[in-house]
Amino acid sequence: MSHLLTPELKVKARKREWTKRDRLKNPEKYRKRHAARRAYYRLWAATACEKNPEKHRAYKKQYRLDHPEKAKSYGHLWRLKKYGLTQQDYDAMFTAQSGKCAICLFAPATAIDHCHRTKRVRGLLCGCCNRAIGLLRDDSSSMLRAAEYVTRQTNIQA
Repeated sequence: MSHLLTPELKVKARKREWTKRDRLKNPEKYRKRHAARRAYYRLWAATACEKNPEKHRAYKKQYRLDHPEKAKSYGHLWRLKKYGLTQQDYDAMFTAQSGKCAICLFAPATAIDHCHRTKRVRGLLCGCCNRAIGLLRDDSSSMLRAAEYVTRQTNIQA
């Protein structure tokens, strides 16, 4: 296959191979370079967004419309990283719960529930149950009182 490559492509391929070997030998050098590039890009992006926020918002909206699967996966990957989960951890929890919310047991589990104090992941919930726990400030005594209240009101009406 290499006999089909033009001299320019052969040079590019050799440079790519050299870079791979050099990156393995000197990882710190590449880490610093990558960090510097990321910092520059963030500064550039922030400046571009500040200069024309409407244009930036419109671009992001159009990108999400044009690439819905990519945009969705970015959010999912960000949440996994935020909670320190791997895709395998998430899949194991999802399978263990049969894809259902751990509280209501019928809605699809779409939210990663975690303790705000310890930052530990508790399980997967539907959006409604996750919001309900958040609105009750993760306080189990408030949740028990709410359950007793609903039960009491249901018994009175029956």
